[in-house]
Amino acid sequence: MLPGQRDLHRQVVVSNARGVVQATPGERCAYVCLSGAPQGALVRMSAEDVQKHFDEESEGVRWLLRQMHTYRTDSQAVIGTAFGRSAVLSDVVWVADARRGGRGE
Repeated sequence: MLPGQRDLHRQVVVSNARGVVQATPGERCAYVCLSGAPQGALVRMSAEDVQKHFDEESEGVRWLLRQMHTYRTDSQAVIGTAFGRSAVLSDVVWVADARRGGRGE
């Protein structure tokens, strides 16, 4: 990762974790900012989309795919920031769960 990319990713996560991303019960996906900018739009991607769009040999892409296969679809979401085809940072975040009135814990 280049200097500043982790900070940019953190800004993408913070600005989108509330209200933009949603839990997708039973459906595994990731919300990825393809522009690498905090104000960039998030694109909802399946694992197949990620495999087509990014270099699977990249450690960051492999980590994103692993997160997509292990998070709780009913209460969590995966947010990623792309810095080209082989540089991706991603995190699993808790999302609001209307049934529980707050975080999905």
